[in-house]
Amino acid sequence: MALCATSVIAGEGALCGRFSVSASTQVQFSQGNLQYQVSTKTWRFATNQWDAFDKPLSKNPDWRDVFVWGSSAFVDWGKNAISNGGNSTSVWRTLSCYEWRYLFDQRANAHSLFGLGSVNGVKGVILLPDDWHQPAGIPFVASKKKGLPTGDELGEEIPDDVPTFFGDNTYTQAQWAEMETAGAVFLPAAGDNGGMYNMGGGYWSTTPKGKNETYSLQFTTLFLQTDVSYPRNFYNSVRLVKAAGPCEAKPADDGTLSGYFTADNHGLKVRFSRGNLRYNAANRQWSFAANQWDYAGDASDLFVWKKGGWGSEPIVNGGNKAGMWRTLTSEQWAWIIYDRNNAHELVALGTVNDVKGTILLPDNWKQPAGITFVPSEEHGLLRDGEKYYNEEPTNYEGNTYTREQWVQMEAAGAVFLPAAGYRDSSGVDEVGREGNYWSASPNGDSSAYYVFFDARSLNPLADNTHDTGCSVRLVR
Repeated sequence: MALCATSVIAGEGALCGRFSVSASTQVQFSQGNLQYQVSTKTWRFATNQWDAFDKPLSKNPDWRDVFVWGSSAFVDWGKNAISNGGNSTSVWRTLSCYEWRYLFDQRANAHSLFGLGSVNGVKGVILLPDDWHQPAGIPFVASKKKGLPTGDELGEEIPDDVPTFFGDNTYTQAQWAEMETAGAVFLPAAGDNGGMYNMGGGYWSTTPKGKNETYSLQFTTLFLQTDVSYPRNFYNSVRLVKAAGPCEAKPADDGTLSGYFTADNHGLKVRFSRGNLRYNAANRQWSFAANQWDYAGDASDLFVWKKGGWGSEPIVNGGNKAGMWRTLTSEQWAWIIYDRNNAHELVALGTVNDVKGTILLPDNWKQPAGITFVPSEEHGLLRDGEKYYNEEPTNYEGNTYTREQWVQMEAAGAVFLPAAGYRDSSGVDEVGREGNYWSASPNGDSSAYYVFFDARSLNPLADNTHDTGCSVRLVR
């Protein structure tokens, strides 16, 4: 379920901000753009608001996130069952052209409640709810204040010297987490099937224009117009809404996954963070990656070794309090990977959402129905001294999960460590092929222990020099 205003939720797949689209109607937006898998005929919402496929029909032949409008027998996309949006038919709907215009131009304070910007490096449009309260320390500039025309001006020619509006509001993942919590919506510049990714965006309405065209919301860095007509066989994004409903109380998300892992012979149990540790040097903030498979593969998430380990720092989406988290010692990593009860049945190399890595299952693992898991030893990965090893480099292929399948695995407690590579004086290497995760344990004066894995080995007691940049995954 999508998180919304502090400690509340708005139903599966829904954000909590309320937006007036007519004088009498308020809606809530879906958590992300609509996506479709051709092979399984599955509809879903993108995990994050900024998610969009670059050239979807060529780079992602089995997935779509831009769609033709259809023929005269148009059927609203919201009539389909959305797998992570309640999975029932007719829960969602598409806005009409008139509702898009009301949202941007006619609701109270409309021109103060939208702006062009970027989130996590993706350009797009930011929409603020009717009752917007700006999070402390995070600025927002409405694009009208930068000269972006509104209302009847939208169709006028715009001079070439207009500023780059996508630069008006720039947010990191951590900053956007606070904006989203307060109800903000982001429409990524997903382009179309021919290109324009991260340069412009188009979002269908339900309103036809004659027999061959349909109105849509269109924007680039120079303009935003709510009633552009396009041929019905043109590809645009789809962002669904539902009738505004109540938000329910829920404990604040502190970034902790649900599975418990025994970490020593005294019975110590820990839970892992939702994703790898990240650092934003510009605002000096620590955060966890939004998904377990996310990694940057650069200085923002590959760190030189730190004495005592990480976790004492406040982590903005991990409770935001000092001392909540810590780094495992080398002995604790080793205990989880091959010394706890049935450890060899709870470890495997694999692939999640096309990202290679290591899968760790909790002590009380219960396999979700219809989803398989094969320990890597069944693919020949056997313990050899202080590590698992196999001459045949095929173990990443042993377990392959889609996003939807991993949602169920994660809900059951599974942990995934992506193969984010490493960083040294010559740059970053082995990104997507091997993983390197620091422990808190030194090995002499200039090296420390870490977890190493690649397609044919897994070693929780490897060691490397302090100045090597490795991934960090915290526990509590």
